[in-house]
Amino acid sequence: MTIKEIAEILAENGHNIKIRKRSDGGYIISSIDSEKFRGASGNIRARQIVGTTLSTARSYQLARIRPPKKVSPMKRKQKPLPKDLLKELRKVQREWRKNHPDISGTASMKGLRYQYERYGKEVAMASLNKNYRYAQGFAYIENVNWLVQRWESVINKAPMQDLSDLEEIISLIKSKSFVFKEDWISPIYYEAYYPYIQGVIESSEALRIVQGIMIG
Repeated sequence: MTIKEIAEILAENGHNIKIRKRSDGGYIISSIDSEKFRGASGNIRARQIVGTTLSTARSYQLARIRPPKKVSPMKRKQKPLPKDLLKELRKVQREWRKNHPDISGTASMKGLRYQYERYGKEVAMASLNKNYRYAQGFAYIENVNWLVQRWESVINKAPMQDLSDLEEIISLIKSKSFVFKEDWISPIYYEAYYPYIQGVIESSEALRIVQGIMIG
């Protein structure tokens, strides 16, 4: 997939994406939700999110697949959407407008109809529930899992005296996976994880920072 296609998938899945066109015709993703990127790092992160989304549980795999760009001339009659799906869609849209008045919405009638007709009611409702959580400020579970994986990746290379701090960080993040706030991800990554792997701070300081962000 091209970066533009990946950005479209992420946007249709409720992520707030900023993308710019380069002079050579390619695209650079400069931010995803609360995360800001330099150079091509945003493109790499976007591919990670989409890769995780398309390879984990079915509800994530099918959550926001893009509708086909071309429509057949013999357009089939649209199925009426169930009332409970429409009710949930309106709830998501209200929550999004309330909490993000300056950002375009996350769920659309077009996307919901495509999901319902292509994958059925169960997947469509799962996607709406996921978008409702995001509208409330909770992070997508795949983003939380990605953050956990970042910390887990350093354990094998870390000195013995750091292991208990790193394990506590991982345990804390996992314990709040389903109530993990979107605005925790960027500061945990840039203020704790990145300085730790660069050797700027000790594991105890990284733990203190993570606890301060998540617990206060």
